[in-house]
Amino acid sequence: MNEVSIVRFFGNDIPNIHGSLQSFKNLQYILQNEENFSFCKKIFIINRIVDKNIEKMMIDEIKRYNFEYFVIPFKFNDFIKIFNEEKKYFYDEIESNPNNTEKFLKSINYLTNTNNARNKGIDLGFLYSKTVLILDGSCFLTKDLYFDFINKNKNIKKDEQAIFIFPMYRASNYEEINKSFKHIFWFEPQIGMKNIKLKFDLNKVWPDDKVELLLRYGIQGYWDEWKNNDQKYKKNNLLKIYCKGVIRLPSNTNFDFKNNTLVPEKHLIRRAGLLSLLKYALTKYE
Repeated sequence: MNEVSIVRFFGNDIPNIHGSLQSFKNLQYILQNEENFSFCKKIFIINRIVDKNIEKMMIDEIKRYNFEYFVIPFKFNDFIKIFNEEKKYFYDEIESNPNNTEKFLKSINYLTNTNNARNKGIDLGFLYSKTVLILDGSCFLTKDLYFDFINKNKNIKKDEQAIFIFPMYRASNYEEINKSFKHIFWFEPQIGMKNIKLKFDLNKVWPDDKVELLLRYGIQGYWDEWKNNDQKYKKNNLLKIYCKGVIRLPSNTNFDFKNNTLVPEKHLIRRAGLLSLLKYALTKYE
């Protein structure tokens, strides 16, 4: 039995949010630069990649390093069945309101598939250990960050249920990661869990997919402002362990996500990117 499983999932690059082949480049960086931590099982999930060439590139790269992987395939026939329920809105909406994604949420949820991939990763991780970190594909752990977590994990009682909270630092480039200046970890966190399978809500669509779980378990932060009036924190006896954090690898776009004064623009860019991904997926046939 391993001490911990680290599960990451890699999905489609979203235009304007990610640079060209950015998910593949971040996967390469992790494989080449992250330590092979002792008593740690690493699992990589390839999550509904529309472009089969990119999917193959990712699989081949993971195989080079002999890590376990799992593929959630993009199936055009499944996708188009979902899209056909929504397409009556599609062309009129694209012309009249190009930044509106509300009428295509099922199609977008199929393409991004974030919470389904997270839940699958949690199930896979618990096959190998009692502690699972479920990380976005772009998240990187230095030795310092990993051993901060491991030391805290060792102090938890054997059968105690715990949730680990890893605030993020967003790196603008790969060179930042190992620089000596202090990284400030405060962005919306990544999650780990011990002795309990916390599941993500399958109805929540990126980029609001993870926040529901944070709100549900009372993990407080600036995302509290996004809570609806009918959302309430769930009473629970989970031990909450705050770790130093994780580093989010660069997206290689011109947009500065560290500048919170541009939040409205960020939402518009995300919506436009999701619609571009949707239009791209419609060009793919099995």
